[in-house]
Amino acid sequence: MMKYVKNLIALLVSTCVLSQEKDTMNLMTYTLGNFVSENAHKIVAENWPFSVNAVAGDLIDEYIVREIECNNNQLWESLSASGLNNPEATYLEEVRVEEVNIQKALHLLEISPEIKVVNKKIREQKRSSWTLLTKISNTEYQFEIFSFKISEMEVREKFEIALIVDIRTCEISVVNP
Repeated sequence: MMKYVKNLIALLVSTCVLSQEKDTMNLMTYTLGNFVSENAHKIVAENWPFSVNAVAGDLIDEYIVREIECNNNQLWESLSASGLNNPEATYLEEVRVEEVNIQKALHLLEISPEIKVVNKKIREQKRSSWTLLTKISNTEYQFEIFSFKISEMEVREKFEIALIVDIRTCEISVVNP
């Protein structure tokens, strides 16, 4: 019986350690539903040894806040212990810069004649849209626009257009499908 209890304790401890290690390599954010912030975190995290999960948006409860803060503190402590100097501040500065760049790209996109035509077509068809953002280079972002009918969610979305926005040259080009 004592051997069984020891094995059970060992199993529980190892499970806690493994889950803690996994959790420390996952940054949780409050960016759910915020296109700019969510994509900035996703892009910046590609160069960091952790993944990012947007787990909360504007409406969150105190328990979730504590869980997110505890998880993220473990992540930053783990990265500091591995030799990175002030990883949280460095990461957040990279996210801030990326957010500014995405905002610039969105501004250029919003004033482009191509997107105005696509948006008008989507509205006239009483459809909604969503956008997939991909960073191509330090200055280029690709926006893929899809549309769908809310009343027909089981039907696959429709690809509308893909555009590449260069924030350095302020040029927009249509990607051939």
